[in-house]
Amino acid sequence: KLPEDQPIENKLISRVIEQAQSKVEGFHFDIRKNLVEYDDVANQQREIVYKLRHRVLSAKSLKKEILRKLELQIDQVMLLGWYEGEPSPDYDRVLVGIMEIVPLDDGSREGLKKKIRSIKDKEALREFLVGVIHDAYHAREAQVGAEVMRKIEMFAYLSSIDHLWVDHIDYIDSLRESIKLRAYGQRDPLVEFKGEAFDLFEDLLDKINEELARRIFRIGVRVAPVIPMDKIETNVDRGDQTGLAEENDGEQTGRSAQRTNAQAKLGRNDPCWCGSGKKWKRCHYPQEG
Repeated sequence: KLPEDQPIENKLISRVIEQAQSKVEGFHFDIRKNLVEYDDVANQQREIVYKLRHRVLSAKSLKKEILRKLELQIDQVMLLGWYEGEPSPDYDRVLVGIMEIVPLDDGSREGLKKKIRSIKDKEALREFLVGVIHDAYHAREAQVGAEVMRKIEMFAYLSSIDHLWVDHIDYIDSLRESIKLRAYGQRDPLVEFKGEAFDLFEDLLDKINEELARRIFRIGVRVAPVIPMDKIETNVDRGDQTGLAEENDGEQTGRSAQRTNAQAKLGRNDPCWCGSGKKWKRCHYPQEG
């Protein structure tokens, strides 16, 4: 029941507070001292990603590289669908893995399912799945054309990199802030940060390949409508005729207005407005009257 304004004086408490304060100050000093090393980790990863983007942008064709990455995805499907030591795979898991890469309709999916279940050898199943991927890729290229397919390859690759790289940078920043607390567990935050950042970057590259494999067969292409030239020429001609008609109508309207104004000013004995030299009462007046 001490008064609130009375300080607590105890050697044990004071010593504990001083030790905690010294540890916190030393911890923040180490963070500031290693600030450049933290930045180097992110800069190295950024340099690798930017070089990858530059290579994608400058490449004339990414077909061979993308087919190779698709084959790596088949290896991943086999790894998850056929466990080591098992006599047969999980056919449903293998089928789902293929469907994640290539979207198939109901009929094609059922036919593929029957074909997969008939294959009992692991290597033969892998070769069959690789053939499915290659056939789907060539069919897609034949459908949209080689030139458009090159653009699809580039767009799918770049969009996968950009989308996942933004998320990766945000996660690295969060990791950099939270990793400092591991110093209280007698672990070096910088060493922990480098190790986890390296693992995250490897996961990023794997996710880019997975995202690329998903996007390459799902990007839609819209063809701009083409208007026949004969339609354009017909409309142009029709527009010219309409313009001439409007011009003639305008001239007639102007003349009528001039004639009306002239009639309002003429007397019966004045020269006629038509220029005949006759008096108005003996020329156009009887007709207009």
